[in-house]
Amino acid sequence: MATETFIFSPNTFAGELAKGYMAAALVEGDSVQRKLLTVIPNVKKRKILRGVDDSVEFQEPSCAFVGQSGSITLDETYLDPVKYEVMKEFCWADLISTWESESMTAGSLHDSDQPVELATFLRNYMLKKIKFANEQLYWIGKANVSAATVSFSSAYAGLLPKMISNGSTFKVSGNNGQLAITGITNAGVVTVASTATLNNGDKVTLINTDGNQQYAGASISGQTFTITVINATTFSLGVALTGGAAATTGWARFINRNNVTAVLASIYAQISEALRDDPDLVWYIPTHVRDAYKLSQSTSTNIVGAFLGDRELDFLGAKLETVKAFSANTIVVAKKTNLFLAVYLLSDENEINEVDLRKTTGDKKVRWNMVMKSDVNAKYFAEILMYTPTYG
Repeated sequence: MATETFIFSPNTFAGELAKGYMAAALVEGDSVQRKLLTVIPNVKKRKILRGVDDSVEFQEPSCAFVGQSGSITLDETYLDPVKYEVMKEFCWADLISTWESESMTAGSLHDSDQPVELATFLRNYMLKKIKFANEQLYWIGKANVSAATVSFSSAYAGLLPKMISNGSTFKVSGNNGQLAITGITNAGVVTVASTATLNNGDKVTLINTDGNQQYAGASISGQTFTITVINATTFSLGVALTGGAAATTGWARFINRNNVTAVLASIYAQISEALRDDPDLVWYIPTHVRDAYKLSQSTSTNIVGAFLGDRELDFLGAKLETVKAFSANTIVVAKKTNLFLAVYLLSDENEINEVDLRKTTGDKKVRWNMVMKSDVNAKYFAEILMYTPTYG
């Protein structure tokens, strides 16, 4: 094996030159690649999404024109691209170690006399990280992404929080799978009447808990935990809690292999026939709901399906699409042409900078910086169904 020679050729990409990298960061993530969002590529400033709602009346024939009563309702939502950036600094030795780690993971150790161009490696490495961070931003919004990932000051709600806050969204009660809580200790042990419907590894969302217990600096109410069943009446959240008074009431809500079919059926029953048959309609689900559905299908009545490998999932003909950056115990049914992502790929503000400090300050470090803009929104919230543990 050759001894590696590492070089770093710094570059600056701006405006048109940055377009390809902006596309990789903003619109080549999983959701966009699978066409689960509708992309508007060059939104420089506010983009208005106008919706029109009206009804028709079949009237008695008449020689005179008789105008129908009522008026056309115009609704507007907006896409306001938010500017944010990534700034990273790598020690030269750490950058080489990262390259070595990624190379071994890929199973393709470098075996060439050609020098390793670390600038290209770093660019690709960072773009991969940024893609998933943007996926999180698009779906769950700034407030629900860790501060270590998002720290810019501008508001960025995300699609799921916008659906929850919009009064027109048709919300389906998330209580199909729930257990009444009678106690939660600061050791994270939850008491319920029976844990018979729970499984180890289930994701459980706590709702309307009293007391003032916290985890990670926030109230436990509304948070989701991966649980372990202890016995017939208790399960563990897997973490220690802080705060004063312990909870004595509340709800534990979940979607797992035991109730996932019932949850999907309750949602299906509430979709209008017109929307149900729309070819653009998509059921958006988190990964744990996908896994629960697969497990529920691997029963004795469908044992063949358990060994057919990965395949598209559907429920009564409706396609189920998994979104990795999705809130737990949440299901959204919407037309993919109703969910929009606005980016500005040609902005003069879009920029990538790669700097080798060894040639400037003398520090054995490299700096990487990327500036980008995006926003998300829906046009017709009344055509969105949302099953969420925080409702009902």
